[in-house]
Amino acid sequence: MVVAMTAPEGPQHSELDFHRGMALLRIAETYPTLLGVILELVQNGLDVGSKRIWIDLDYLERTLSVRDDGSGVNQIEFENALRSVCLSSKERGQLGRYGIGLISPLGKCEAFTFTSCPRPHEDRFMQWTFNAKAIGEQAKAIRVPLIAR
Repeated sequence: MVVAMTAPEGPQHSELDFHRGMALLRIAETYPTLLGVILELVQNGLDVGSKRIWIDLDYLERTLSVRDDGSGVNQIEFENALRSVCLSSKERGQLGRYGIGLISPLGKCEAFTFTSCPRPHEDRFMQWTFNAKAIGEQAKAIRVPLIAR
């Protein structure tokens, strides 16, 4: 038996799809160690104009806190950063170029919280909690819970 096939006319393409949550966890593996994450978080603090950065690592409680006195980010800036993972918006010569520092703690801990008090509103803050397991289960749209206080 002979089967003749003809190609359809016009351009052809195959669609690419992927599991976004697992992809995000894999991208975060670019920073495989806690030290790399700490350095990235310090770098992010410098990028927002910090003059002082505090690092508190508690081995007994298994917690890490990196705080700074920078200008902070508001909700729009933060969400723009989330939408542009792997697309750095930094100018040449500025620290960081890959656009993945924000998610660098993923996979090194069960959850991490990003808290920001954008100036001039230092009496309020925004708090996003990244849960590695929950993110890994999200195939399409990735949602990161936000609390405004």
